[in-house]
Amino acid sequence: MTLYFSLLLIGAAALMYSTTVKKQKITAIKKDQKSKAQDDINLMNLASLKGEGLKDKVLIRLNGVFSQLGKKGLAQAVIGITVISFAMSYVVGAYLALGFVSGMAALTITPFVATFLLFKFLLARRKKQFEASFPDAINLMTSAISSGESVMQAIQFVGNKLDSVVGQEFKWVGQRLQIGESPDDVFRRSCQNCPYKSYRFFIITLRANMIRGGQLKEVMTRLNRVLFDARSVEKKTNAMTSEARLSAKIVGAIPFLFLFGMQYMSPENFDFVLRDPNGRVILYYLIGSETIGMGIIWFLIKGIR
Repeated sequence: MTLYFSLLLIGAAALMYSTTVKKQKITAIKKDQKSKAQDDINLMNLASLKGEGLKDKVLIRLNGVFSQLGKKGLAQAVIGITVISFAMSYVVGAYLALGFVSGMAALTITPFVATFLLFKFLLARRKKQFEASFPDAINLMTSAISSGESVMQAIQFVGNKLDSVVGQEFKWVGQRLQIGESPDDVFRRSCQNCPYKSYRFFIITLRANMIRGGQLKEVMTRLNRVLFDARSVEKKTNAMTSEARLSAKIVGAIPFLFLFGMQYMSPENFDFVLRDPNGRVILYYLIGSETIGMGIIWFLIKGIR
């Protein structure tokens, strides 16, 4: 009986010991997984830093537009939009004889459309300028790191050498890091200033190297090769679609050029199309069909890209 209870106690103790050891192992594994997950979160948060909300996104893009315009450019843009708005109001109200209400509607709508188009154009131009000089920045930074410079010194070197959008951003990042600001905060604001995929990927790579170490030179070389290949593919795509895009522009412009020439070759037909209610059906069909056709072509070309 005593032997039975002794074996029972020994078995219970062994079971408790094994359970405790197992719990300790599970706790250690969970802590390690949590630590790794936290590091991944810290890294991946930089991948989607376009702004926390709609307000931030709008402010970031407005900052990018105003940085290109400046005070003089902003005044010129306001004057240009005003002139275009009044000209469009005259064309719609008086030249096309659509009436005072239509002219006022054109005067009201045109500033918003012109501002939106200018906004999109400036953002696209800034992105194009950034992506054109970003591979050069990667090359310079790789050379600086190969010569033994630290990451901060390499960033400052690129900022001093390049006089472009990329150079200005690198210079700002180097200055912020030099005065002791947190790399996470600096990189976060930099990603918001330049919300482009290639730059965010570069920041993630840089931050991962600063946290975990690694061969930064090799990673930068591969990143530069990827950017070069992507730019080559984009140029090849533009070359392959250039003929189609040019043909679409010519075909889209022909009806309007013909309508403009008809004003002098056949004034009575021109007046019929613009001013007669039955003739305006032809004008509306022309505008609608051209819009739909150009939209389909744009959608197809965008799908190829």
